[in-house]
Formats: sequence, C-alpha cells, structure tokens
Amino acid sequence: MRIAFVHEAPRHDGDGTAALVIAALQRAGHDVIALPWTGRLAEDVSRLEAARPHLVLPAASGRRGGFGRALLPSLLEELGLPYVGADPFVCALAADKGRTKHALAAVGVPTPRAAVLRDMGEVAHLSLAFPVILKPAFGDGSAGVTQQSVVERTDELGARLADLLTRHREGVLVEEYVDGRDVVVPFVRGASPETAGILPPCEIVHPAAAGRRWPILDEDRRRRGHAALETRTPADLSVDQTTALRRLSRRAVEVLGLRDFGAVDFRVTDDGRVWCLEADTTPDLDPGAPIYRSAALAGLKTVDAVLDAVVRGALYRCRAGRLV
Repeated sequence: MRIAFVHEAPRHDGDGTAALVIAALQRAGHDVIALPWTGRLAEDVSRLEAARPHLVLPAASGRRGGFGRALLPSLLEELGLPYVGADPFVCALAADKGRTKHALAAVGVPTPRAAVLRDMGEVAHLSLAFPVILKPAFGDGSAGVTQQSVVERTDELGARLADLLTRHREGVLVEEYVDGRDVVVPFVRGASPETAGILPPCEIVHPAAAGRRWPILDEDRRRRGHAALETRTPADLSVDQTTALRRLSRRAVEVLGLRDFGAVDFRVTDDGRVWCLEADTTPDLDPGAPIYRSAALAGLKTVDAVLDAVVRGALYRCRAGRLV
C-alpha cells in the first residue's frame, strides 16, 4: 500500500521521528512517500496529489491561528484522500481548550476549573483559586507553556496575562493549577479491542532541576523529545486509579470524536484524584513516545507493530466508509 507520511521539520537536533516512522512502515511492506510539510499550500497540495497515496498519515499542522491541526485534515477531505486520525471538526474542537473542557465536563470527566479571557477587563470577574496556569486558549500539546505560566498571586496575573494576550489574540485559558503527576493515556483503536483502544497509562516524570520549580511538561521539555524524558510505564497508580483513567479516557475519546489514534492527558494528585487536562488528536510519534511505551504493555512490543495497528485501524474505518 502506498502511504504518504506528511511530517514537520525536525523539532530539535537528533529528532528521528520521520526516519523512525518511515522505516517502520517500510518494514511492514508499505511504499512510503515522505512529504515534508512546507506550509506553502499550493506546493504541499500539488505534491499530495502527485503522490496519489492510498492512505495519508498526517503529522503536521498549520502555522497560523489556533486551529492548525485542522488544516491538513481539511485539505485531505477536499482532495478526497483517506487519512489517519480525527476529522477537521474534531481537530478544531480539541485545539479549543475551553470548549474541550465543557465537552468533557458534560459527560462527567473531571477537569480543573478555568476561564478563557480575551481582554484585561475580564480579570476583575475571575473567581479561581491560586496558583493558576496560563495557556493559549487555542493550540495543542505544550505550545506556549513555560515555567512562567504558573502564577501564584493575583498581583502577578495582570502583567503575565497582558503579555500573553498580545501574542495570543484568540484568548488565554486561565486554569486552576493541579499539583500532581502528569499521566498520558494513549489511544490506538486497532491495538486493544477489549479496551476500545485505550492503552495503559504512562507517567511523565519531572525530576528536580535548577530553574524548574513547577513539575510540568512545558514547551522546553517537550521540544527536546520523549527520548530525553523519564517515563514510568505502567504508571505508579492504584488499581482504582488505573480503572478510572481507562474509563475517563474512553469517555473523552467518544465525546470528542477521536479516531484511529490519540492521547488524553491527566493530572493525578497525591490524594488520588484524577483530573483531565486535554486531548491530543495527533499523538507524538517520536522515539520513546508514550504511545509506544503503553502499547508495549498491550502486546505491541515494537514501533512497527504500533504503527501497523494504527494503519490497519484507519484502513478498516476508511473502507467501511467507502473512501478506499
């Protein structure tokens, strides 16, 4: 099968994501066409059309606005090309942190209290407990999140918020900071039918380091890649916590409409409470990523096996919808 892998430029020195994915798909017998995403839409579309793939694995996003993840799926829909992952609406919804939280809360998935602010005048009406964490209201992953994103006092909020609003005109999510551990629950529809694709939780460990007061997966740490992160798989959780994470992840996947693969991010507090932070429609595929570590516990021991399950699941869905 001819698969087009549309990927970003390397995020850091030694980023072997593209090489890892391409080699794994080739070992599975696929004809892989690597298409680096340039952001020059006419050129990117022309190359996609010329490739004539049977399936597209999108791992790139637009660079303008908060709904970048929805751009490539939208183009693929217009071109009539079958692809892996969520549709444009779901990608846009997951990128909208405020609406994602509302959708999760509506089906009983606990998420920290928050408010989306679009101008400084709204600060006076804010009724959240400090500390809070500031995030771009639109976007995915850890984009825009730094150690300075956590604010402990009201008198610090104004200056930091004003700065962020100048850079993120779509708004800023102000969310009550949850002190706890970062846990990722990956999702691969074709990997574990008995759990509807929900894989075992993977914990991201934040060792103490100079200049890093807050144990968060911020932009700096994420940019270095998962191979540089310490993880714990399975996560150090009780049976009840693991069960809760599986149940809540399944609800999140269903209510948001994730397809084929994805991930749901949580915080687990010392007293055992579980809080959902956000969902990712395009999980990281770099070496050491949680999707590979968690899938290994479900019997998929290699990157090849994980990506094969992703592709097979997407193909089954597309054929059922008569797209291929």
